[in-house]
Amino acid sequence: MKEWINNLQPRERLIVFVAGTLLFIFMAYAFGWQPLVKHNQNLASNINKQQGDLDAMIKAAAEIKRLRGSGTRAGKLKSSQSLLGVINQSAKAGKLGDSLKKVEGDQKKSVRVWFEQVAFDDLILWLGNLEKNNGIRIVSIVIDNQNVPGRVNAKVVLQRPS
Repeated sequence: MKEWINNLQPRERLIVFVAGTLLFIFMAYAFGWQPLVKHNQNLASNINKQQGDLDAMIKAAAEIKRLRGSGTRAGKLKSSQSLLGVINQSAKAGKLGDSLKKVEGDQKKSVRVWFEQVAFDDLILWLGNLEKNNGIRIVSIVIDNQNVPGRVNAKVVLQRPS
């Protein structure tokens, strides 16, 4: 390589030197500087996105705390109301009366309820209303889908609020 450069005319050596320098600058930019700048921009956008996610989570946490504080107190089951009575009455009012097959209470302030061929959407709405209006909570639930779309068999254990 040295021999080849020494055999060049001074003007040609200058051209090779300038071209080599420009090539070195281009390579340093293309393979060094530009990837660093792009990586830095990606990190900055990730930080902005994660900051937005954090802000949304903080707002959601505050909303959850607010709702927990006011949620079931207003809708607690009155001590004079029977848990079995509330479940039977609300099931019949909630379009579940025909599907309600068995209701069984136990000594632990909980009730087992069996549904057959119940509309899934109606069941979920009913359970949500029990929680919202009476503070009755789901202890366990087993749902089996059926051959008819939208229909399920369900076994639910519900508990009186403490």
